[in-house]
Amino acid sequence: MGTGKRPETLNKFLAYVLGRRPDEFGLIPDPDGWVRIKDLVRALSEEPGWKHVNKAHLKEVAFTLDEASIELEEEKIRAWEWDPAFFKGEAKDLPKLLYVGTRTKAYTEIDKKGLFPIGAPFVILCRDEEMAHRIGKRRDGSPILLTVNTAQAREMGVTFYEAGELLFTAEFIPKGCFSGPPVLKAEESASKKSSKPKPAEDPALSMGTFALNLEGVYGKETGKIQDKAFRKKGGQQKRTWKEDVRSQRRHGKDED
Repeated sequence: MGTGKRPETLNKFLAYVLGRRPDEFGLIPDPDGWVRIKDLVRALSEEPGWKHVNKAHLKEVAFTLDEASIELEEEKIRAWEWDPAFFKGEAKDLPKLLYVGTRTKAYTEIDKKGLFPIGAPFVILCRDEEMAHRIGKRRDGSPILLTVNTAQAREMGVTFYEAGELLFTAEFIPKGCFSGPPVLKAEESASKKSSKPKPAEDPALSMGTFALNLEGVYGKETGKIQDKAFRKKGGQQKRTWKEDVRSQRRHGKDED
């Protein structure tokens, strides 16, 4: 498995992550307890000591251990023993503010139309900014942090649901119920990301996989041909000394 971790150790850890406290890792299973494998791997990559875990390690646990705590189905994974009480229904004791981490490139559209789910059946909201940033960073290296006013959202018809102790879900968050940085500032940030300068291309390499050394052929300043083998005389290229020797030998044979 690598990094000194045994499959049995990962097995116990996954039982906790998927079966008891998925919200602690920014994960929300579907109603049957399934989580996308790629979402789980991203979450584990944020945990010290578990950054190395990939799909192959999960398969090793699921298919080689007699008492595996997990099962896999195509691109999904779940704990054999998971708590359906994770979904607590409509939120009753709702915080005044909740937080969402979203992609910088999508922020302009979100500011115009509101916040809708992307890659999930619902919007995921967090009690604290740190968790929101952590979840947002899985889709964007520098996510935009939105602060949601839950009272305003409820007045506009939004229903919030509790998912574990740290997370909430909603079908959408209307425009005017959340705040974030100025749109222009966010657009500038996104523009800087997409316009990183590319490494300068060496013209000498643009025609193939090797560079021609032309210093012996062309002068650096005058541009005149330097190599005697390339000088012309009477409109014809001057022969090299080897060619002269060969010519003399041929003439000698003809005279004989």
